Amino acid sequence: MRARIGICLGAIAIAGAIPALAGGTTTSYRGAFDPSGKVTFGFGNHNHKHAVIGFAFTDFPLHCKHGRNTETGNLGYPVTIKERKFHTTAVFPAPPDTAQSTLHLTGELSRDHARAHGTMRVFGPHVAVEDTTHGPKDHCDSGTIDWVAHRS
Repeated sequence: MRARIGICLGAIAIAGAIPALAGGTTTSYRGAFDPSGKVTFGFGNHNHKHAVIGFAFTDFPLHCKHGRNTETGNLGYPVTIKERKFHTTAVFPAPPDTAQSTLHLTGELSRDHARAHGTMRVFGPHVAVEDTTHGPKDHCDSGTIDWVAHRS
């Protein structure tokens, strides 16, 4: 009888651990925006809520005071997902310093989580740029740029 109870308790413990382990996994997404930039992020759990984790981008196109340029960066914090949608506004450097650069990010996951799409906009008086011919920062505004990503 004790052996049966022990086996039942062991089976219950294992059954309870499987969803906990599955909840800790992160699904990766890779995508792009025109003309040649890339976006990557993960979908997982943060503080027991679904979240976008590690959102990063490369070669994001900018329209700057000194001409066209690009920016590469990452969000640096997770963004909670509600009803398959997420959005955030990041200001660099963080207040109370004078704002230098602002990132608006929106996104939505498909019903089966196989695809995501959204918009990004970067603007401000001192945006970090990749072509440093006129200095490492410039007055820029990307306008709203669409992005699309697929589960990888």
